[in-house]
Amino acid sequence: MRRDEGRLEIYLNRVWGTVYEQEFDDIDAAVACRQLGYRTGVAIRFGLIYYGTGPIWLYGLGCNGSESKLTDCTNSHLTYCSHYLDVGIQCLFNYPTKDHGHLRIVDGAHVHEGRLEIYMNGVWGTVCRDFFDDIDATVVCRQLGYCSGKALQSYNVVDGTGVILLDDLHCSGIESRLMTCSYDPITTDCGSYDDIGVSCSFTCPTTGKLEFR
Repeated sequence: MRRDEGRLEIYLNRVWGTVYEQEFDDIDAAVACRQLGYRTGVAIRFGLIYYGTGPIWLYGLGCNGSESKLTDCTNSHLTYCSHYLDVGIQCLFNYPTKDHGHLRIVDGAHVHEGRLEIYMNGVWGTVCRDFFDDIDATVVCRQLGYCSGKALQSYNVVDGTGVILLDDLHCSGIESRLMTCSYDPITTDCGSYDDIGVSCSFTCPTTGKLEFR
């Protein structure tokens, strides 16, 4: 789990408790993240968050986005909900953008892994698996703010539904953005079953490190 994401908890009545998923959205997450010192944030689906224990303090949050604290938002204060629907957030120091070459990871078991998508020519699309390896994945993950990455084979990735934008990627490993790697924009030999995924990590490779394989 990344250091800037996880289950959201709030301290009320001298006890830490969780927040219920009902009506919780990115606006509520942004308020929570600003209170934590970030610029903005997004909500994480409840199925990707470890369940909490103790009281559930907030239910039916309704932030308008201008609040400085989560307790300034309207809520129902119901406490009989299940922890199965505890909410999580991912906080960001920069606003998400849709610049040409912007990347995102979607439809994974965790926020740091899943199908790779790239924004080009006004649309989001996927990347074909041909020649895609851990070097390419590491470039992807570094662009997203991680330290390293591994390629996920297509059979471990949920198929996309849109256009396939890149094929035959070849990164040397020194690039800071995926768009600076060589690639083929002609993807007619690829299908959605060829969509590649990545698994990103904050762990950096250490020169000279030994391990069993």
